[in-house]
Amino acid sequence: MSSNKTVIVTLTRTGSTFLNLKLAKENNLYSFGEILNHKTEVFNERFERNFNVELNKINLESKNKYIFNTWNKLSNSVCRLIPNQTKDKQLVEKYLQCADNIIYHYRKDITSQVYSTIIAKTSKQYSADREVFDKEITLLEFKEMSKRIQNRYLHIINLYRKYPGKVSCLEDYTYEPFPKSYLFEKKFKYDLINIDNNFKNLQEHT
Repeated sequence: MSSNKTVIVTLTRTGSTFLNLKLAKENNLYSFGEILNHKTEVFNERFERNFNVELNKINLESKNKYIFNTWNKLSNSVCRLIPNQTKDKQLVEKYLQCADNIIYHYRKDITSQVYSTIIAKTSKQYSADREVFDKEITLLEFKEMSKRIQNRYLHIINLYRKYPGKVSCLEDYTYEPFPKSYLFEKKFKYDLINIDNNFKNLQEHT
């Protein structure tokens, strides 16, 4: 029986939840979601229920090991790997080394990604059930988050060079955003390294 452990390497606010659920449904895969983001109650409760373990009773290192080993034993699964969610670079690479399929997923509209990331972080609202956000975002906030997102993408691009895979872009899909998507005026525009061109260059040379 062939194995299909699919890892989506991405950042937050890229529509990766949509891609994750799409692949899980189409290929009958168990979905781990954001596999490094196990500080959330949602992840803990679902993982504990499905794999019969109490994550809150083990330390972070043991938790990471247990989750990785559980993931590695399943032959058919999909997860989102967001490298900046852990300081353990070796753990990130272990997932990529053991994956059957790797998809590097990004978003062309980084301006919207920057705004959405700032709003989610400020409001601490990450799901579809959101309240209206009406605080003004400053130029300094926008520039700092732009730089952060750029550097995170560059790290992902470096991972691609070491562990090649497929490239996926949110704008290539027919995608319905959350019904309560954030509304914001785009006063500022992302103007750093062109991430879209970088991913296209990778594809041309692999």
